[in-house]
Amino acid sequence: MILFWAVSVAAVVVFLTVSVRSKMRRTRFFAAPFPRTWEKILLRNVPAYAILPNRLREKYHRRIKEFLSEKTFEACGGLETVSDEMALTIAGYASLLSVNRSGPAWNSLHSVLVYPRAFAAAGEESEAEGGLVARERGTRDGESWTHGSVVFSWQRIARDIALHGNGQNVVIHEFAHQLDSDDGIAGGRPAFPDPSDVRAWQNIAARELERLRSGDAGTILDEYGAENPAEFFAVSVEAFFEQPAETKRAHPEIYALLSRLFSLDPATWEDERIRGEPV
Repeated sequence: MILFWAVSVAAVVVFLTVSVRSKMRRTRFFAAPFPRTWEKILLRNVPAYAILPNRLREKYHRRIKEFLSEKTFEACGGLETVSDEMALTIAGYASLLSVNRSGPAWNSLHSVLVYPRAFAAAGEESEAEGGLVARERGTRDGESWTHGSVVFSWQRIARDIALHGNGQNVVIHEFAHQLDSDDGIAGGRPAFPDPSDVRAWQNIAARELERLRSGDAGTILDEYGAENPAEFFAVSVEAFFEQPAETKRAHPEIYALLSRLFSLDPATWEDERIRGEPV
């Protein structure tokens, strides 16, 4: 019995020591200045960072640190390791969506899986309006799973960076799905803080979805959004962050709702920079 208690006490001491050290490391990590090398990577890979207003920059840096400290990155499909640049780029785009939203971000997300190129996805069933629908087996550049993971092709991420401004960004797209699935179902009905905005989104999105399906030349949204309400929401979020001024002109109601959802107005960021705010 004495031996049992001695072992128990020793285990508690070790646990508390490790916990205290871990907490101290986390405190130092968040207190340290944002590394200049990280800023250079963000300027190169996340173009919105160059025009992000100063009033949001400290929040953005903290969101990135939270993401990097809380999520696990896993190299898959022959990728030797997830480099610092890869992890920071993914965290940078994810943090755009969460920078000005209240409360903790991405609580249900645990891991980020990174493949070197498009990866094979097994056929599966998913829940959508009207019941379960089958997803065909094929290759994908990104996926969002409701059980705590997102998956990316680094080749596609690099392509989206090179083609910035075309309205497509796989990281933003999949994190839009993560946000949409906070209630357990990615059905294209995000949890707006104001319930009236939920109803407004459903009405406006239904109308704009039909407009997209009709081939209306006035829409700037990616045609992939015509697949279903969940994909429509994801491509709308892509456009909101990748082509904010164009989205505000072509889809003002969608832009206004997403602006309230994210508490952001990215269409104004470039003007703020031009007016002389240092970045």
